[in-house]
Amino acid sequence: PFAEELFRNISRVLPPETLDYVVINHSEPDHSGALVDLLERNPKVTVYLSRSAKMFIDNIVNREYSFKTVEDGEELPLGGKTLRFLNTPFLHWPDTILTYLVEDKILFPCDFLGAHYCSPEFFNDEIREPEKVRKAFEFYYGMIMRPYKEHVLKACEKIKDLPVSMIAPSHGPILRKDPRSYIAWYEDRAS
Repeated sequence: PFAEELFRNISRVLPPETLDYVVINHSEPDHSGALVDLLERNPKVTVYLSRSAKMFIDNIVNREYSFKTVEDGEELPLGGKTLRFLNTPFLHWPDTILTYLVEDKILFPCDFLGAHYCSPEFFNDEIREPEKVRKAFEFYYGMIMRPYKEHVLKACEKIKDLPVSMIAPSHGPILRKDPRSYIAWYEDRAS
């Protein structure tokens, strides 16, 4: 139901019909629901996804499409920028990957390191009520990630040496102030 809003937002940067690639960090409907609409607008776009996501996405789009299944650590050069894909299955969904923008040191962790928190401020260092954010992160971890704590620990291990200047989860604020503390917090809760 939000595909048109997504396309309006993309259009602020470039026409959706000109996208070359789209990354599906996992196939859960809140992350892949607009893919059918995107493929109708832009049938030439190449979908980057994990091998296990391919099966689910095939059933969601129910048509032929250009795709690339990514291996752990595989990179996609984008003309001066590079995306690196990290397979992290069962970070609450069986086909999850994290995406890392190498040059800018930005981690796009899908649902990992997220929170059910919405505010007009995009960044954690702009939020005026940090206690509410902390509670939102705790609740989100407890309800979404805690059942997968063994996989949380594997993901924390996988990204422990990754230089991270910012974390942009799919849910909650973008973490640009002390992003490593959120990884440490997750690791502590999962241990």
